[in-house]
Amino acid sequence: MIMMALMLPPDHDHRIHKKTAGCVALMQRVHTIRHHSSVKLFLKLSNVYHSIFQDQARRPVLKLFREALDVTYDQWSDISRYVFQNRPGAEELWYFNPKVGWHIRIRYNKRVIVYCIPCDQFFVILLVLGEKAVTEAMESSISTHTKQLIDAGAAHSEGRSCYIAVKDDGPVKDIKKLLAIKLFLKT
Repeated sequence: MIMMALMLPPDHDHRIHKKTAGCVALMQRVHTIRHHSSVKLFLKLSNVYHSIFQDQARRPVLKLFREALDVTYDQWSDISRYVFQNRPGAEELWYFNPKVGWHIRIRYNKRVIVYCIPCDQFFVILLVLGEKAVTEAMESSISTHTKQLIDAGAAHSEGRSCYIAVKDDGPVKDIKKLLAIKLFLKT
């Protein structure tokens, strides 16, 4: 997503805050992409997504989760079913993080396979891919857009984080390919 902003006086805080349908994009890195006299355009490079469920005292239930995801609940079911088919014994658990809010983690043997951040009528998948998985993903047949998301992801000691917003069926195929790579499945 490209976002443009006008340059304000040099002493002004240039962080961009934008509320969108239940998800809040915060802590964005911005880079100047064009300079024309006193006006600068900025490109939004990364987001931190926030769950629609922010009240720590109220753990979400399935009914609220389904209502929040609306038509994209089927895509989440497809992704989670894929993980459970390939890793019997995996568990789906709700977690609260003050920076993100309530989100789902599917883990297997204490290893988190995938995170789901529920938003308003869509959800965001977070995959943390190790160095070998990133290399394999970049050489795979996933879409150029997904490769760009992986490349733009922050590198951590556990691997590179890749946030993929799911608003329709489009990214599900790529997510399954990334899960297959992460789970060492033959594709």
